[in-house]
Amino acid sequence: MFSERHLTAVTRRGTFLMTILNVNEPAFENDESLRRVKSYVIGHFRDGGISLQMAAAVACLEPKHFSKFFHRKVCVTFRSWLRQIRVGEARKLIEENEKSITEIAFQVGYQDLGTFERAFKSETSLCPKHYRHLLSAKNRSLPQ
Repeated sequence: MFSERHLTAVTRRGTFLMTILNVNEPAFENDESLRRVKSYVIGHFRDGGISLQMAAAVACLEPKHFSKFFHRKVCVTFRSWLRQIRVGEARKLIEENEKSITEIAFQVGYQDLGTFERAFKSETSLCPKHYRHLLSAKNRSLPQ
């Protein structure tokens, strides 16, 4: 049912290894405007209304300049970075509880289930339902 690639992405404890884009994490420590943006996003990504324009305002930059600045410093686009944060949190929630996929999608800031499913699949190569199924199958096969 699942490809070998998906199965090897599961660790011994049944949790997926985080697919990390090549994010330059030190950039957030070295630049005050990026530090403010990261703090704002981490505190508000669940709200669902975060946009490039909002992040640019937090950084005190024009959106076009902020977009180029963020990409140059962090090595990924703002949109990709935000998606990675939301999907990473969704993975944790799927692993930790039995909430519905729809509830989790809204909880991590997506306004639309289809958008969440596409973002999740983009980050993990699995749809959220299959991710949960694979985790539960892996957890059942681990010795207690």
